[in-house]
Amino acid sequence: MGRQLEFEEVDGGDRSAGARLSFHAIAFPARHGDRVMKCLVKATLSLRDMGHAHLKRMKKHEKSGGGAPELIALVSPDKDVLTSVLASLDDIVESITTSVVDVPKHAPATRDEFEVGNAIWPMVFHAHPTAAPLTDDERAAMSRFMETLLSSLRSAATADSEDPLSSSIDPASGCCRSHCLVVNPVTQSIVASVGIEIQDEDKSKNPLVRNHAVIQVLNQVGRRQQTDETAEYLCTGMDVYLPVEPCLMCAMALVHSRVGRVLYHHPNGVCGALGSRFRLHGQRSLNHRYRVFRLTS
Repeated sequence: MGRQLEFEEVDGGDRSAGARLSFHAIAFPARHGDRVMKCLVKATLSLRDMGHAHLKRMKKHEKSGGGAPELIALVSPDKDVLTSVLASLDDIVESITTSVVDVPKHAPATRDEFEVGNAIWPMVFHAHPTAAPLTDDERAAMSRFMETLLSSLRSAATADSEDPLSSSIDPASGCCRSHCLVVNPVTQSIVASVGIEIQDEDKSKNPLVRNHAVIQVLNQVGRRQQTDETAEYLCTGMDVYLPVEPCLMCAMALVHSRVGRVLYHHPNGVCGALGSRFRLHGQRSLNHRYRVFRLTS
């Protein structure tokens, strides 16, 4: 029996839970809530597009001394955007007041962080995937499937290629275009693969498919599930094995597919999305996140 391969988890990046971001905000009579929201949608980016999907747009505004109920809405960190919004609302809403509010800069990673941040400004909470230590059985399975993938890559290498990996990499994205495994960690079985018993139907003329093994294998899973009504949504909870760190497009496709873990060997210095250039799996505003592991031996 060969030496077991070793993996290390790729951290999503440290972010201070207590970090704050200053937002220009407007307070106004609550009865104008719909009008103000329509104006914000038309005149500003959504909070998601600003990179702050963890924040809600409005909340009740407590006025000192009572009076008619008010709402307060986040406009933008940019004062010029505030000026534009005020001009748009000038003839529509009366009694607008402006202020600068400090809101949680990052999405909460834990329930405790959410409770603290939500007391400052209403937030949206998406739980982080369980980060429990790997068991010996899990590590052994991860080693076995990665070795299966790398053995197939070595076998497929051209005779004149010094590096089995070089001929399989797309130079534009740094992605591997020929090998990928989707594994069910519960049954420890291969659900779909590219490069291992590859099917003719997976050979596409579309470069977004042909040059990205992740897209190929997800297409394969999608086709199979069209005829299996009992299957989980796409790759829910599955492990995905890659010889190279995926690019942003592939990493985001894996988010949408609800995978549980992504395991790769070589870093991708061109457009690596899971550790080298970016850390997509650390974006707390995503509605799904997976764990990432890199082969170290």
